[in-house]
Amino acid sequence: MKVLGVDVGGTNVDVVIFDSDTGEFRHVDTIKTSEVISDFSAYVCRIAGKLGVRSIGIGAAVWIRNSKPVFAPNLSEFSQLGKELDCLNKNVKVVLENDANCFALFASRTLKVKNLLGITVGTGVGSGIVAEGKIYRGMGMAGEIGHVVVSEGGRQCGCGERGHLEAYFGGRAFTYEGKDVKELVKTGAIYVTEGFRYFCIAVANAVRLLDPEVVALGGRIGMNLDTEIVKTGINRYLPGYYSTEVVAVKDELAVAKGACFACLERSLE
Repeated sequence: MKVLGVDVGGTNVDVVIFDSDTGEFRHVDTIKTSEVISDFSAYVCRIAGKLGVRSIGIGAAVWIRNSKPVFAPNLSEFSQLGKELDCLNKNVKVVLENDANCFALFASRTLKVKNLLGITVGTGVGSGIVAEGKIYRGMGMAGEIGHVVVSEGGRQCGCGERGHLEAYFGGRAFTYEGKDVKELVKTGAIYVTEGFRYFCIAVANAVRLLDPEVVALGGRIGMNLDTEIVKTGINRYLPGYYSTEVVAVKDELAVAKGACFACLERSLE
């Protein structure tokens, strides 16, 4: 069985195809989100038709309830993601999933752990929870660590509210501050920012709540963070008897690949 996996991020769209019979992935396309989001359905239909796939998993930077998007802080146009891709044959299954959930599921399968907190740091900050090997969604929007309050009445977040972690940490936040994200990571200056301190506090709180085996870091910023520095930063806010590992999943296509797994997982529900 072949599954198309699509990652719709705030900056880029990545597409892969997965063959469940061989367990192999193939990269199909990477394009700027701004170039395709206004006509996203046609873009996906074009690729799906060319490859002849029967199942599509879409991981998107959106908040989802009842399999439909309700808000997208980092995507100015997202309504098409919730619409039926009507250019596809009705026999083609389309599953929409939060991108951080897709990352967490991919990390869980790759690292072979059943209880994991996956955190993506790219344009914004997202997180997904895997409990006993399956995505935990709560009522649909569990795991939005980027939108926990770290500074009451603080800087305005892209979602419109104030003081959220994402307003201080991530690509959009650092750009707002006039900082070069690549330089911050390359020089290590990112670890002395106010945003990094808030990030460590938020992750430590999540570890307290979930007690996962692993905190997996992904996203184009997250996967390049120094895991030892991150672990030290998190442990500053935790008692010594916590033993959660911090691992970077260095795969820019992790969300797209996880979207394939999410599609297959939903088929079994």
